[in-house]
Amino acid sequence: MNKWLILVSILPLILLCFLLPPTCQKNYVIFPGNPEFDISTQSDSVNNGNSKITAFSNDQNGIFFQYVLKKGFAYPYCSLILKTKNPEGMDSSRFNTFIIEVKKKSPPGLEIRIKLFIPGFSTISDPMTYRIMAQLINTSNTWQKHQVQRKNFSTPSWWYNYLKMPYNSLKTPDYRYFAGIELVNEEKDSLDITNVLEIRKISFERDYTSFYYLLSSGIIAYLILSIGIWIYFKRRKKSAPNKNLFSSPQHLELENHADAEAKKVFDFILKNYQDPELSLSKINLETGIPEYKISRIVQKFCDMPFKNCLNQLRIKEAKHLLENTDYQITEIAFAVGYNDSGHFTRIFKEYEKITPKEYQKKHGQKN
Repeated sequence: MNKWLILVSILPLILLCFLLPPTCQKNYVIFPGNPEFDISTQSDSVNNGNSKITAFSNDQNGIFFQYVLKKGFAYPYCSLILKTKNPEGMDSSRFNTFIIEVKKKSPPGLEIRIKLFIPGFSTISDPMTYRIMAQLINTSNTWQKHQVQRKNFSTPSWWYNYLKMPYNSLKTPDYRYFAGIELVNEEKDSLDITNVLEIRKISFERDYTSFYYLLSSGIIAYLILSIGIWIYFKRRKKSAPNKNLFSSPQHLELENHADAEAKKVFDFILKNYQDPELSLSKINLETGIPEYKISRIVQKFCDMPFKNCLNQLRIKEAKHLLENTDYQITEIAFAVGYNDSGHFTRIFKEYEKITPKEYQKKHGQKN
């Protein structure tokens, strides 16, 4: 048995040696200091609109972009453009993360558009024939560093409509032909007020963090399982139940949401409410939806702030476990997402007016 345990312990280490990438991260800086990119601005004045760019400068310290949106064009806009000097772009396929250090005077919100040259389709004279991959980020009037996974970018429906193409008719985007970036104001930006956008750095990154996290988690889980099996056979008795054996929360009900982003948010909450670290920032990282938008979605459909909604979901599952199992209060607290049983008891009493132990005694299966 000891030889078996040694063998299963060595196997993941051998696997680790073969799978580890040569480096953890690789960066490609687009701004500042990259001579392969031209920086310019544009407003809806090219579409007979009235929006104005009132100030623009860029140097090693950053980009300063000031503009005023005005009524005239159907969708008033001003944009900052960084495009490759080679109109057919450069190969960015080895990178999986877009990084920008930005500060924007309210209102918050900035749309990032990655432009891709399409061989045999895009024409240099018409920038709109370059494929657009867009993603919205939440900004503030203080410096923030945003890291956006490339997988969260998508081609907007209006681009297909503009080119009279069926929606989603193009295949997987080809990042070997990265031709530039356009930063555009969000549609909700107010008219006739001065907006200021400042950029300190823009780059691509090859981020292996998720790879290491998943690989490490898998190896740890494998080792724990192996040791558990070894202990089982050695002691000839069942292991104590752990939180992974708790019933699946299928009985929990969340209404169906027609809105795709709302469904994405609530699906993620339902699948991960047991995570004590679940937060708006974590949902943003996994779904690509800005934190302020997640907060608005939860408030709209649950009629309460995110934290209250999460607590109600956890308390509902805790009540189910208290009624239908004989698990200890501490086990139930960990199972529904609280890493402190005392904190769980306080939250439970706040919602139910009695402690979990009193609730279990009154409604538990022994009754």
